[in-house]
Amino acid sequence: MSDNHGILPQIRDEGIELLLICGDIVPLSFQNDMELTQWWFNSKFREWAENLPVEKVVFIAGNHDIMIERDPDWFKVEFPKHSKVTYLQHELYEYISSQDGAVYSIFGTPYCKIFGRWAFMRDSETLEKLYGEIPENLDILISHDSPLLGGLGFIHQSVRWGNQEAGNGILADAILEKKPKYFFSGHIHSGTHQLQEIDEIKLANVSIVDEYYDNVYTVDYDLNKIAETIELIMNDSVDSRREMGKRAQDFVINNKNCDIQISRMLDFIKRQIVS
Repeated sequence: MSDNHGILPQIRDEGIELLLICGDIVPLSFQNDMELTQWWFNSKFREWAENLPVEKVVFIAGNHDIMIERDPDWFKVEFPKHSKVTYLQHELYEYISSQDGAVYSIFGTPYCKIFGRWAFMRDSETLEKLYGEIPENLDILISHDSPLLGGLGFIHQSVRWGNQEAGNGILADAILEKKPKYFFSGHIHSGTHQLQEIDEIKLANVSIVDEYYDNVYTVDYDLNKIAETIELIMNDSVDSRREMGKRAQDFVINNKNCDIQISRMLDFIKRQIVS
């Protein structure tokens, strides 16, 4: 998963060994405050991670995890003590499966192309050097930034940003060159989420929120129900599907406009302060 922004979803599947989180973890209201960020990790995040039905949690930072960039040692050394959580900052980690003893190579990098003054933003020359350090033939590569590849970095929600490609081309070249078996990322909330395969690399955008920071991509899903829903929609008439799309667009415009989103963010901040 990726782009939690303070959302800590429940995972009910007890067959999961390893959970990977691709950055932007802390609540937006805490991102500029070290004390609040560390408090949230030590209380909310730690409790959530320890109670998950998984054996290991590996995470990287994202551009909103500003305090992690300012003091990475705390997150690498202090926070993981007596914890099943490991933080990676552009480095390799080997996970040993408890089921069969197999060793899986995982590399995590938080670095993104520049689009403002956020954490872990680097210029093109620096990114080429950093991505060049990624080992070849990894089992899993995780990045916060999404590549210019397979639609992972394409912004699909036109109401807010306008449909546009925002993927990282340098990262895309590195992925195709290094050839990990799996690649997961986030950052572009509405990028293509379907697991796909390009040049024998399986990859997906795993953000759990959309461009409005709503938790719409659930980790608790039923593939049969999804398939049934898609079949029902596709069997409907073209006019009916157009009407359905128009109603969905009207709902977003009327219920998720800037004024409403600002109000919801203020309410969220108030709830975080109270809790």
